[in-house]
Amino acid sequence: MDDVVSATIGGGKAVILQKVSNRRLSLKVTNQARSGKIVLVNSIGEGVSEGDFTLEYPAPVVSLGRNALGS
Repeated sequence: MDDVVSATIGGGKAVILQKVSNRRLSLKVTNQARSGKIVLVNSIGEGVSEGDFTLEYPAPVVSLGRNALGS
């Protein structure tokens, strides 16, 4: 994790917010990110996660009040 200069999730850019420790980074998912491998790049090369990272987006829920139905 030394000197990580870029990160992607599922091929889309992730913003590196901070290096928490030698083993942890804080990343911000951008709208370019997709579910898939996390790839971290530094001057030596790149590291790829073994498993996939899954992005989930909450589905909006629409509730109609009693007056909205005209009753």
